[in-house]
Amino acid sequence: MNPSHHRYLTLASASLVALGMALACGSLDDRDVTRVPDGAGVGATSNDGGAPPDVGAGAGPGPGAGGSSAENGGDVGENPFGGDTFTGGAPAVDGAPEVIDVLPADGADDADPSATIGLKFSEGLDPSTVTADSVQLLDGATPVAAKLAYAGVTATLKPSARLALLGSYEIQATQAITDVSGQPLKQAFSSKFSVRDGIWGDRTSVLKDQPTWAGEQDIGSDAEGNLIMAWTTRDPVTFLSTGCTAAHYSVRTGWAEPVAMTNPGEDCGNLRLAVSPDGNAVVAWFSGNYPDQVVRARRYVDGAWEPQAATVDSPPGTQSGVADLAVAIGGGQGLLAWVRGVNDPPPADTGATYLYLSSGALGRSWPSPIVGHVAYRTALQMDSLAYVGAALDPEGSSLVVFNYASDSTASNSPKGVYFVRKAATGEWQTASKIPSSLPSIYPPTVVSDGDGAMAVWANFDAGVGTFQLLASRYTKTRQFIAPIPIQDPDLQESLTMAPAHAMSSDGKSFFATWTQAVGPSRNAYVNRYSIASGKWDARPIAVNEGAIPVGEQSTVGLDAHGNAIVAFDEGDTTSTRVSWTRFTASTARWSPPTAATETDMWFQAPLVTVASNGTAALLFASRHYVGHTADLLGCQLRLFQ
Repeated sequence: MNPSHHRYLTLASASLVALGMALACGSLDDRDVTRVPDGAGVGATSNDGGAPPDVGAGAGPGPGAGGSSAENGGDVGENPFGGDTFTGGAPAVDGAPEVIDVLPADGADDADPSATIGLKFSEGLDPSTVTADSVQLLDGATPVAAKLAYAGVTATLKPSARLALLGSYEIQATQAITDVSGQPLKQAFSSKFSVRDGIWGDRTSVLKDQPTWAGEQDIGSDAEGNLIMAWTTRDPVTFLSTGCTAAHYSVRTGWAEPVAMTNPGEDCGNLRLAVSPDGNAVVAWFSGNYPDQVVRARRYVDGAWEPQAATVDSPPGTQSGVADLAVAIGGGQGLLAWVRGVNDPPPADTGATYLYLSSGALGRSWPSPIVGHVAYRTALQMDSLAYVGAALDPEGSSLVVFNYASDSTASNSPKGVYFVRKAATGEWQTASKIPSSLPSIYPPTVVSDGDGAMAVWANFDAGVGTFQLLASRYTKTRQFIAPIPIQDPDLQESLTMAPAHAMSSDGKSFFATWTQAVGPSRNAYVNRYSIASGKWDARPIAVNEGAIPVGEQSTVGLDAHGNAIVAFDEGDTTSTRVSWTRFTASTARWSPPTAATETDMWFQAPLVTVASNGTAALLFASRHYVGHTADLLGCQLRLFQ
């Protein structure tokens, strides 16, 4: 809570205590005031007189995360106005009842995300009329799930989940509310407020044995801001892989003990992680020494890890290596997609590359993988499938995009970016080319918006020596359309896009971020696509200050209200730091970039994940101190809450 908000509550509490005393003495209002007997009109509004009802039940948990009612401000029936606002029974007044105060105050723009909502009435009410239909907290037109209580002259709403940072809400009370004599509310009541922005916590590390950290890491959040973080480990002496580990963070209870994803002694490479809005997750990796590698995976379902990792495929030949891996989760489904190359030893000296796909319902064994596409090569003509991206929509439909670099004809001509899809209960379709696409130079990124999807990838036009960032919109009716460039048209230098966390959607828009060289320097860029208009912004925005060259990784996260956070690394040959910038949807403006780390160290490779309620986590690497004694700090974390 910021100081001004604290001062407001202190003054409000004092004034409302005085207001309650005035009500007891009958001096605030010139109407006749009598007393309802103690206990009458005081208590919960549930039909059985027991626990207060849920408000907005059936409308989902609302836009947020949070803890229990105690963590979010105390018991459900707690009086947010402070103190006793009446003595004896609830007062009854001649004339219609009305709302005389509300918390948070009408027009407040710094409400706490865990605040209890309060309505104070001019007299005691008929408690049977204070219901989930007559008193509501709305996020747009959607009721927010909350516990409702009524006592004396005060009704309280305790949201079941933390309200969204920068979210706008409306409190409503209808004329279905009556006093004890049956008079309806004088007029329907409405009040609006906004929640404060987030605050970054201190830099911490969840690793207890930092020297074993190997540098591969990923993080994801569910709709409430609960996190799953995964990372790889190595022996600090031999540098051999010692597996991968994951840990769960709860907004209610904090970090759980890390869990080894792999068997003892198993190596782990190309770590990938995906977390669904409902909190399920999948971690996947390559196991074994190249070229004899297998794909392994372990899922987190309904609050628990599977007993052990599953081997999803095995090498089909004596010389077989996995080239790339992508994971997705959502709609009750898990999805793995990977590219495997198989070589026939001399004298044949031929081989093939295959796209493998495995998608199935959570809680069941991984389905046997199928080959979704094959590209052949010979000793003279080298082609490849590589660079795969995957997405799942809320219905469980799978969408995979991949790079098909070239064919095996004599001309060895370039192909393009291809896609393949499968409905939750259907079969994989035949792979198709995205119209007019050329091969990607980095892994393509694909993100679902719930109804369709967006794919973005980098391309290099060798003919004119120009780098482009291309985007193609996917809908179920039109499939993918021809890609369009979304980078700054005046720039032609090299650009990079992170293989994960480089694009995000809130269902109304997509945000994509990348870095691109500008002469000897490099900037971090963001472009936004409006789903309603079907257009990208004409030009991207450089979100760094320009004075310090950025690195090669920029990542973005977006909440349910369209507010975004972008994180990128920047620095020089002596040190690097991680910086961040904030997009506020209500103003459509980016904040000035702000350093998230110290400037005398090697902090880099930031990954940002943003929950639907706006809480966020920033995970980044720390190589070593500059001029200090520590050689390795491991992966570092900051929370935005």
